[in-house]
Amino acid sequence: MVGKPGRAWTMDRWKYYAVTHADHRVMNPLSEAKLERLLALVDTGDTGRVLDLGCGKGALLRSLASGCPKGQMVGVDRSPYFIREALRAAPGPAGRPPFVFKEMDGADYAPPEAHYFDLCACLGASWILGGYEGTLKSLERMTKPAGTVMVGEPFWKKPPPPQYLRAIGERASAYATRLGNIRIAKRQGLALVLAVQSSLREWDLYEGMQWNAARRYAHARPEDPDVREILERAREARDAYLRWGRDTLGWGVYVFRTPGRPGAARSRPARKGKTLGRKPPRGREK
Repeated sequence: MVGKPGRAWTMDRWKYYAVTHADHRVMNPLSEAKLERLLALVDTGDTGRVLDLGCGKGALLRSLASGCPKGQMVGVDRSPYFIREALRAAPGPAGRPPFVFKEMDGADYAPPEAHYFDLCACLGASWILGGYEGTLKSLERMTKPAGTVMVGEPFWKKPPPPQYLRAIGERASAYATRLGNIRIAKRQGLALVLAVQSSLREWDLYEGMQWNAARRYAHARPEDPDVREILERAREARDAYLRWGRDTLGWGVYVFRTPGRPGAARSRPARKGKTLGRKPPRGREK
C-alpha cells in the first residue's frame, strides 16, 4: 500500500512514506499476527527461493526465513529508507538463509532464469507491474511449476463514490471486487490456495498509525521544510479514509499455486528489464 503515484509531489515521496510508516513492520493493513499465521501455512522447503517485490522493510522475508534455513530471500524496493531498514533488521548469516535486498524498480528486476523462485510475493505494490493482472503474469513467469504466488491487493467492498475516487486519484476500474480478484487469477491458470482479508480494526490501526507518525514527526522536527506537505497529505488521507474509504475499500491477500508439477522444467527464457508487467491491464473483473 506504499508508493503508488498520486498527485504531484514537492517532497521526496519515499521520505513521506518512511515518516508515515515509521511504526509499521508490515507495510499494509494486515496485522503481524495474521501475516505470520498465513506464512506458516506456506511451504517453501528448507532450500526455498523467495522473492518479494515491493518488500518494504523485509518483514515477509524474515518471517519465512526461520522455516527455510538453507534458502534464499530476495527483496526489491524503490525506497532507500525501507531498504536500509530491511538490511539493518536482517538476521546474521549464522544458521540463516542469505538475504539480498535491492534498491531498484521492481519492474526492472529479472531473476537469473525463468521460473527461478519457489515463492514470489507482491503485497500492496501491484502498480509496479502494471496492476493486479500484470503482477500475476509477471510473478507466475518467475515462479517454479507448482510454486506459490502471493499477492496483496485492494478490492471494492461497494461501488466507490465519485468524491472518494477524486480524493485518492483513482478510477473505479483500478480495482475489482474480492471475488473478482480470485476470478482474474483463475483465468490466468492460477489455483487459489488461501485468501484472507483485513478487518476494520486492522485497517483503522494501519491508517491511524500513519496519522500519528506524521504528527509526531512534525512536532519533533518543526524546522523541516517538508513538514507542511507531510501534514497536508496525512490529513487528506485521513479524511478520505474516514469519510469514504473505511466502508468502501477492502484489502485482501491471495495465495495461489502455479500450474504444473513440482520439479517440472519450463523452457521459456527469463524476460529482461522492463518487459516484466509494464503493459497495464485492459479491464477489471467485477
